[in-house]
Amino acid sequence: GEIGAGEIPTILVPNKVDLAGPVPVASLATALAGLKINRERGDILRQRIAGLTRRLLNGFIAAGFDLAEHRGFPIVNVELGGPDAVLRGLAMMWEAGLVVTPSVFPAASLSRGGVRFSVTADNTEDEVDQAIETMAHVARQLRVGAGA
Repeated sequence: GEIGAGEIPTILVPNKVDLAGPVPVASLATALAGLKINRERGDILRQRIAGLTRRLLNGFIAAGFDLAEHRGFPIVNVELGGPDAVLRGLAMMWEAGLVVTPSVFPAASLSRGGVRFSVTADNTEDEVDQAIETMAHVARQLRVGAGA
C-alpha cells in the first residue's frame, strides 16, 4: 500500500548515483575503446599474457620459489619472508629496474611477506627474463628454496 503520514517512499529518496551526475564522457570512451580492443584482439592478447605468465612462473620455480599453488593467473605473488627479507628483496628488484607491488603485513602475515608481479600484454619476453634473472639473484641472496 498506501504511504503513511511522514513517510517518504524510497523511490523518491535520491541515492549516491542520482546525485553523482552523468558518467564522464572520457570514461565512456575508454570503456568503448576497451570493448573494441577485446572484440578485435582479446583472444590474442589473452594468449600472450598466458604465455608470458607461464614463462615467469617456470623461471621463478626454477629459481627456488614455491609457486605450486599458483594457477596461471597473471598476478603472481612471490613470498620472500619477514619484513627484513622483503625490504632487502625490494631493494635488489628496484635497483634492477623491476616495478613490483609489495605484499606485506597486514595484507600478508608478518612472516610471509613478498612481492606481486602483474603480467600484461605490453610486457616483453626480455622484461620477463629480466624479472626471472633478478628474482634468481634475490633467491640466492635471501637463501630461498633451491636458490639458497
